Amino acid sequence: RAGNAGAIEALVAAQRRHPSSETVQEMACGCLSALTSGMGNAINKTRAWNAGAFRAVVVAMRNHLGCESMLVCGTEALCNMSSGNVANSARAGDAGAVEAVVAAMLRHGGCEKLQEVGCIALGHLAKGSAENMSRVKQAGVVEAVETAWHRHATSEDVQPQARGALFTLGKIYLTG
Repeated sequence: RAGNAGAIEALVAAQRRHPSSETVQEMACGCLSALTSGMGNAINKTRAWNAGAFRAVVVAMRNHLGCESMLVCGTEALCNMSSGNVANSARAGDAGAVEAVVAAMLRHGGCEKLQEVGCIALGHLAKGSAENMSRVKQAGVVEAVETAWHRHATSEDVQPQARGALFTLGKIYLTG
């Protein structure tokens, strides 16, 4: 219902009006993530694209690279907006999502939640398009995922996500 009421568009508008506010960016990313989570939210995922949410989240991540909690929310939003939707994965890649997630993961290697969600997001984004596959090869994705895997060797949250991402990445490297 919130998507029908214009919540996604309002969140993106708030991000654009307040680009320097970490709080606004974090809250908007968190709400975008919630509104687009799950496979049953295809309409909200399309609304997110139409509203410019991918670009808004990527810009927020670039502008607030020092704020772990904002980056977690941003990565979750990118993950949810692109999951289960190949077109949105490609669009997210076009907006710079692959590079933004890699930069966040490498900058905050000790943040377990960011590494977990980053691995999930990169797995989704890697499947988006031929262009995303190329981005994956150039953006240091394998390094970011391997670093997460090694640095969080005992994490029951990071390990399966890192293995899944590496599996997806391995298929890309073997076929492309």
